[in-house]
Amino acid sequence: MTRSFALAAQFLELTLPQLLPSDTLYADSVIAGFVEDPPGDQTPSSKRGKPKEQSDPTSPHSALLQPVSAASALDTDFFNTALTARPEIATATALLPVVLLRGRLFAYTVAADLQDELLEVGALLVSVPTDNEDRSTLVAVLTEEGAKAVWKPMLNAAHQFCVSALPHARRIANALTMNESEMEKNI
Repeated sequence: MTRSFALAAQFLELTLPQLLPSDTLYADSVIAGFVEDPPGDQTPSSKRGKPKEQSDPTSPHSALLQPVSAASALDTDFFNTALTARPEIATATALLPVVLLRGRLFAYTVAADLQDELLEVGALLVSVPTDNEDRSTLVAVLTEEGAKAVWKPMLNAAHQFCVSALPHARRIANALTMNESEMEKNI
């Protein structure tokens, strides 16, 4: 969901869907930590031959940009299809980009007593900057086990949001053509 879509929904006083459990941590950035495969390990990564270069510090950000780009392309495609089929009908889409992680996911936090904490989690919501206008997109990073736990509730919450947003679809679609200050004045 883009910042613009979330802002339009907020101005229209729509309750945004709770797609992930309420205790899911938000992350401003993601880094990768890599470990060597033990000798003789037959995990999928070692079966493919030469391991991927794992020292690239930009790889986590690149991994997050891929689903954002895919969601943006889908959104554009849906919008163009809708305009071609029925231009008189307002169209807005809500897509949640997801990175499915095979492996373990950890969140680093600083506790109230200023002690470092490293927690193993099944899901994180990461804010990914997508342009130079301070727009960002939330990306869900899920482990395989985390995804199994949230997939059906996520689908149900998204469906309920779409049902509740339907009466406001035209206003949401119109709002998405405005910048934030115009949105605040006109919605």
